[in-house]
Amino acid sequence: MEKITPDNETIKGFIDQARKNLEDDGDITPTFFVSKDDRLAIIGAPFSNDEEKEQAVMAVRKACSQMDADWVFYISEAWMVKRDTEEEMRSGLMPSQDPERIEVVMFNLQTKGGVNYWATAEQILHTDGSKTFSEVKMEKMGDSMKGLFMDLLTAPKTNMEAMAERLGIEPPDLKKFADE
Repeated sequence: MEKITPDNETIKGFIDQARKNLEDDGDITPTFFVSKDDRLAIIGAPFSNDEEKEQAVMAVRKACSQMDADWVFYISEAWMVKRDTEEEMRSGLMPSQDPERIEVVMFNLQTKGGVNYWATAEQILHTDGSKTFSEVKMEKMGDSMKGLFMDLLTAPKTNMEAMAERLGIEPPDLKKFADE
């Protein structure tokens, strides 16, 4: 199998199609492309709130795990806020609530083995109301990148692990109880 990178023709094709969808339809449905060898699963994941977003991510993690996926590529519209200083970055204000937010298209390529790429391309609104987006320059992500859409190739958490994470505690070691 050819090593997947942002320069791969398949990835470029997904980006080109996202641009066409935004220009023709005015929006982009959040979409995950999950691949193993020569197989490709395309998962459209429209969501309108955080709970639906979490459910979509859990379903994609499960699909990646079941396929033993080699890579997953994600495209979605998003809000972003440009900050000049570290102090501004710590403001705690979510981009969706920031009056200075900008609309972007977000791209994320995650590969088995942990090489991850990320890009945001600012949306451009034409005078006729149509939209497009700026050039996409995907770069390797650092280890500090965190968020709901990271680590899609890792196995999905059990309900107990997810609940413990939400509560900010360590999940119990169920093996310990099985030995008793």
